[in-house]
Amino acid sequence: MKKHLFVFFAGLLLSFVAGCVAEKLPSEDIEVLTVCKPEIDILHSRAYPSNSKEKYLAARSLLRKVDFTYTRRVETLDAIFSSLDARVDRPDSTEQELNFYYQYQDRSIRFVFHRFKNAVTRFEVIEK
Repeated sequence: MKKHLFVFFAGLLLSFVAGCVAEKLPSEDIEVLTVCKPEIDILHSRAYPSNSKEKYLAARSLLRKVDFTYTRRVETLDAIFSSLDARVDRPDSTEQELNFYYQYQDRSIRFVFHRFKNAVTRFEVIEK
């Protein structure tokens, strides 16, 4: 009987915790541009360098709100990130790695997008 009660309450607790976890918006969702407008405005601002506290905090907040895993269009990256912060490994190639690196003190976030022509093929994030 105790075993059944334990399993029941464990399941109840897990379902409660799962319900409390906020889901991220997919990066291609049009709502990202309105829900994350403050963060996007900071990332696009020329007033802050990429190693400023403001851009780092905006990037961290964006990472918590948006799922970049299924990003497929380069236009999405243009809408969210500033081209001034982009580092491209091979500018003249159709295959590129785009890095958006935001650092403040000893913490950093690097968004890495692999691109072929106009399509994003892979994404990874490095947070330290």
